[in-house]
Amino acid sequence: MTTVTIISICLAVVLFLIVLLINRHQRKSYENYHTTIEYRNFRFLYSKMAECLEALNQLGAEGWEIATCAGEDTFAAYLILKRETLQVLYFFISLYNQLEDQCG
Repeated sequence: MTTVTIISICLAVVLFLIVLLINRHQRKSYENYHTTIEYRNFRFLYSKMAECLEALNQLGAEGWEIATCAGEDTFAAYLILKRETLQVLYFFISLYNQLEDQCG
């Protein structure tokens, strides 16, 4: 490995850690920040594996991840998917109240 490659990797790791810390700080800075977990079913048909993988990839792009496999039979696996959601309404209510307090 060249020195430039090592420096680039170190810089990427440091940048990743900084973004992670800023994100954590931002989440803790709002009192009314609430996360919830949303769940859904997914039936993974073995006979349509390519289509099901494509659908899972699309769901993954939307923030869904596999929580568990609820069961399977000879035709399909039954998956439970989950994703974290932010209740944005509480954030805007908190922001409005802060602005109202500042402006009188």
